[in-house]
Amino acid sequence: MGLFDGVLIASDWDGTLFYKNTVPEKTQSAINYFMSEGGHFAITSGRPPEYLQAKQHLIKPNTYCICFGGTLICDVESGEILRKGALDDGVFEAIEKILTSGVNIERINVFCADKITQYTPKEYYAFGKKESLAIEKYKITVNCADAAEGNKLRAFCEALDYPQYTFARSFATYLEIMQTEYTKGVSAKILKEKLGARVLVGMGDYENDIPLFEKCDVSFAVANAEDCLKNIATYTTKSAVWESAAAEVIESLEKLILAGKI
Repeated sequence: MGLFDGVLIASDWDGTLFYKNTVPEKTQSAINYFMSEGGHFAITSGRPPEYLQAKQHLIKPNTYCICFGGTLICDVESGEILRKGALDDGVFEAIEKILTSGVNIERINVFCADKITQYTPKEYYAFGKKESLAIEKYKITVNCADAAEGNKLRAFCEALDYPQYTFARSFATYLEIMQTEYTKGVSAKILKEKLGARVLVGMGDYENDIPLFEKCDVSFAVANAEDCLKNIATYTTKSAVWESAAAEVIESLEKLILAGKI
């Protein structure tokens, strides 16, 4: 029996584990210790599986990862797929409202299994929508000109009446659109059930981690996280990503387990 048996950590990647093109060695060591003591460690990211597979020299999860913001649960090494979903074509109605919102939109990115296709608004109207209708779309993202425009876009999307879609920023200028039934949180809960874990722990730093935290038993916002995430987290670390917030999380979990609190 390991100390972390039955514990699943579902952690965001960029800004939570990964910073300035690397993962701190202290983070790597802490995660390896967690897994050696029976814990399940999964990465939950907007990134495609090929990206996470290429980063396994930094962190090699011992279970499935959650990719494309929640729409794909897979083993990034073997390619085995546990669950996948796609955006329905009704999303284009929402996108066209965004494009006529007055927000300065620079680019629309359509993510499918084997590529990311980028369109300017002009290209989207000319041929991008037609191309996108013909493919399975894991998620669509919208890039704004700057953070101020990103704030405008977030406010605009909060007022849209599309409960079937989740609109969330992963960066100040970058908004993700996913089917609500395929967010990070829904997928992490499914993975918890698949593994028979008793505790689901979330780690994150930005708005798109809110759906994850809403499904977790315990959640940790890293010190460099946005206030909107800190406000709903169970705990906020004193350490930022570059100071190995993950090591602090695992130390905290150890104390909670030994105290019988989880």
